Amino acid sequence: MITDENLKGMVTLLEAYIQETLEASIKVIRKEQNKSKPNYPYGAYKVTMDSKVADHQAGVVKENAYDGDGAIDPTKVKIKKRKMYSSYLSIEFYDTSWANSRQLADVSHEYFDSKVGLDQMRTLYLTPKILSDVNDRTIVLDGTNEYEYRFGFDIRLDKYKVSERLEPVLNPASFDDLELNKEEL
Repeated sequence: MITDENLKGMVTLLEAYIQETLEASIKVIRKEQNKSKPNYPYGAYKVTMDSKVADHQAGVVKENAYDGDGAIDPTKVKIKKRKMYSSYLSIEFYDTSWANSRQLADVSHEYFDSKVGLDQMRTLYLTPKILSDVNDRTIVLDGTNEYEYRFGFDIRLDKYKVSERLEPVLNPASFDDLELNKEEL
């Protein structure tokens, strides 16, 4: 499962990328928390759905097992089972400036699609997949004629969990072990 630690790591890396690219310090928060909003500009993400891929689709691999000397151990086989978990996120950037909100969203979208972003996400055992282009999500604030400019996009974060176990090899019968009934031949 994708943990809060994974999401906090993603936010830290994204904030650092924005800082480096735009020379702007931006706070990215989780939406719908009982906390006050940061000052503009800021970003926010919401986990819209978590899912686990069915075990039969995630994959099982059998490999040779090795003994302490590095030689193949013919009595055992290593079974690797891979499970995939996904979280779907909506990411938005808020500001009183249309252009600034759009720029923050564009840079963040670029990050998840870049080699740097992919490599950094892999350090958290995550693989991002962009699900939408940047789009305008601007609203009029309640009771005012003021806009809160919002630009955002959606991504999926995949995380693979690999478990390993050693199993004994069932020795197949050798030809010498078979008793043949000559009458049945």
